[in-house]
Amino acid sequence: MRTCGLRRSRYRGLARTHVQHVLTAMARNLIRLADWFDTTPTTPRRDSNFRTLCTNTGLITP
Repeated sequence: MRTCGLRRSRYRGLARTHVQHVLTAMARNLIRLADWFDTTPTTPRRDSNFRTLCTNTGLITP
């Protein structure tokens, strides 16, 4: 809501406000799609206890 300015309408009247809300929702969905397609993880994942155990015993290679 903050990034696209959905809290405040810049127009008076229901029709123009509705168009603004529809366009804002479309823009927000495009932002969400772009974030979803971005495959780089934001933080590195840590290994689970099971994976650490398997790596230490030599069952799998790191």
